[in-house]
Amino acid sequence: MEDIWRLYHRCWSAQCKGFKVIIKPPRAPTIKKLFWSPPLPHWVKCNTDGATIGKPGISYCGGTFKDSDTNFLGCFAEKLPLGNAFQGEISEAIRAIDKNWNSLGVRNGFSASFVSF
Repeated sequence: MEDIWRLYHRCWSAQCKGFKVIIKPPRAPTIKKLFWSPPLPHWVKCNTDGATIGKPGISYCGGTFKDSDTNFLGCFAEKLPLGNAFQGEISEAIRAIDKNWNSLGVRNGFSASFVSF
């Protein structure tokens, strides 16, 4: 790192300062370890997530469905109209419930919901 700053001040000093170039290295990414736990026997688990561009803005939501044996049952992803993060998370839960499974656990960014019909 010190070599970059020496190079900046010694060789490129006039050119970089003339063009107002700022040398700033990016931060190292943070790595988080996540664990997935299967649902109870005869239940279906839906893991969902969403994103919004702007406040309010275009929202996107998606989710995956797995049973207690970790078998993949399906997924969904869609673009939503203008909204915020909360509306996106609610839309995810509604899409999951629309699948009409008898016992469904929904896990999203806000909370875990369990529905049994």
